[in-house]
Amino acid sequence: WERGVWCLTILQSHSRRKNAVTLVNQLRQQRRREAEVRHAMDSRNAAFRRERKLYQRQLEEFYRQMRDDQDTKKQNEAKILQDKIRLRTLQRRLKNEEIKSQEPDKVLEENLATDNWKRDWLA
Repeated sequence: WERGVWCLTILQSHSRRKNAVTLVNQLRQQRRREAEVRHAMDSRNAAFRRERKLYQRQLEEFYRQMRDDQDTKKQNEAKILQDKIRLRTLQRRLKNEEIKSQEPDKVLEENLATDNWKRDWLA
């Protein structure tokens, strides 16, 4: 009878040991799978961050370029406006010099024509 109990105890201990080893192996595999999943998620997040930084840099570059183009355009327009003002001033000066250098009769006729035109325009 004792021998039967002893064999039963040995069977139970072997069974418990087998169950424990199986449980440890399952936990190791689960830990390994979780680590793989965690690593995959980390690498995916890192790739996403890289792509986002790249996109953000491209967007910043695009808007910086747009701002620079706008500034250049404004500067060019300001220069063109200044040149037009200089040109009109020069034309006006030349016209005034031409009027001053004309004979008095032509100046008088021109003033009369201008007065007539103003009268007609205001009427």
